[in-house]
Amino acid sequence: MKKFPKFNISLLFLLSTLLMGCQNLANEQASESGDGVKYQLDEQKSESSAVLDAPKKVVNPCPECGQKREFRGEFVYFADAAILRECGSQAALPVGVNPKMQLAYELHRSAPEAPLYFVAKGQVELMPSMEEGLTQRQLVVDGDNWYFDAYAHCE
Repeated sequence: MKKFPKFNISLLFLLSTLLMGCQNLANEQASESGDGVKYQLDEQKSESSAVLDAPKKVVNPCPECGQKREFRGEFVYFADAAILRECGSQAALPVGVNPKMQLAYELHRSAPEAPLYFVAKGQVELMPSMEEGLTQRQLVVDGDNWYFDAYAHCE
């Protein structure tokens, strides 16, 4: 059985320790650019590509959500869905409907699917959409704070 000299074993141990230390230092080290933003090397990509290590800007998908106010516009109910087109806007806003609201619409409308002037207090909220995993903006009416007016219209 051949024995390795102590010098070779010591040199091998020293080299492996040195290599491991350099690798750990490279993984932990981040360089800072002149603009104060930290960049860190990505080991998965080439050493020349840098990955931005700054906080990402969060965009609010519904800035008007949760703000209680009065809504006025043309209300249409059909196929178990209600839509409100606010006065001055042609954008359709889904409305969360209760049975009393559905019945009142059916009693006051001039024809099936006819628009009817609607006033309500509530707020826009992000609610689950009919499509799985998606959300949509929806008017959530505060209790019974709503009414239909068959004689009024948007100007």
